Amino acid sequence: MIIPNKLKKGDKVATISISFGTASIFPERYKAGIEELKKKFNVEVVEMPNSLKSHAWLQDNPEGRAEDFMKAVEDKDIKAIICNIGGNDSVRFLKYLDIEKIKQNPKIFLGYSDATAIHVFLYKLGITSYYGPTIMAGFAENGGMQPYSYECLKKMICNDSCDIFYPNQTGWTNEFLDWNNPDNQKIKRKLNKSCPPKLLQGCQNVRGHLIGGCIESLELLKGTEYFFNKSDFDGAILFLELSDINLGSNYFMKCLRNYGLMGCFDKIKGIMIGRPGEFFNDMAMLDSFDEMALKIVAKEFGHPELPIISRMDFGHTEPMMTLPYGIEATLNISDLSLKF
Repeated sequence: MIIPNKLKKGDKVATISISFGTASIFPERYKAGIEELKKKFNVEVVEMPNSLKSHAWLQDNPEGRAEDFMKAVEDKDIKAIICNIGGNDSVRFLKYLDIEKIKQNPKIFLGYSDATAIHVFLYKLGITSYYGPTIMAGFAENGGMQPYSYECLKKMICNDSCDIFYPNQTGWTNEFLDWNNPDNQKIKRKLNKSCPPKLLQGCQNVRGHLIGGCIESLELLKGTEYFFNKSDFDGAILFLELSDINLGSNYFMKCLRNYGLMGCFDKIKGIMIGRPGEFFNDMAMLDSFDEMALKIVAKEFGHPELPIISRMDFGHTEPMMTLPYGIEATLNISDLSLKF
């Protein structure tokens, strides 16, 4: 894998809208995220030409979104590309991207949720990208970026250290504070200390390269040239998370079953499951997701030894770790930590 150059003070960072035009709907939230990015990382922000256009325009112009991406790729002064937020149709602009130019100009790409489509695209080109915070959901966290999110991201995209360690994180939130009310931006969301990461099965540490993303986005890629090759699952640690839309544990079960039918569980070293963003205090629902994972992986496909950790801190809750595609990681069973 090609690892893009690390981010340094004074670097230029491009912000883009890959799908939803949320930045134009909630300008105060967007502004808060931009200011936090500048403050925390001492960078110069370059807003791509179409990034702040209306949601309707962005929806109708996937080629315009791709144009922003390619302009950021080709600009030698821009060192990183960060998504404003996710959405549900970034897959529509993949056909407009110039593969050769992207290969010639590898740089940091950061985002999560619907950004999964772009992450997989880059992974297939052999370029590492980073599943992590966006401008409006992460950097613009109420009251400032969560310390854990900041530290994980800084370690991954700024530090040159060979060893990076993510400890287990127990406090998390997805408390709803209306973005329409700018006063809410100053209110820190309450951290929930219950439901920490949970080992569902497995007794040995495992090591493998990371692949995965948001389940709904991955489902859009299956059966297309943009999805992972079967060989990509060989020796991998698969990370999966659901968005903040309540699709239920049955949907999760069907998606997992599909991975089983593809033979993925015969190939991978372990599974990390992000905490579903929709369920703040619904223990029964959280338990049902865990039960589905065990039912499919251990019982239906006969892999009771495969390590599975659920309720992990990546995806649609805060704070969140930053996960690098294609990079080797060790999943520690004893304390549910990650080492890169």
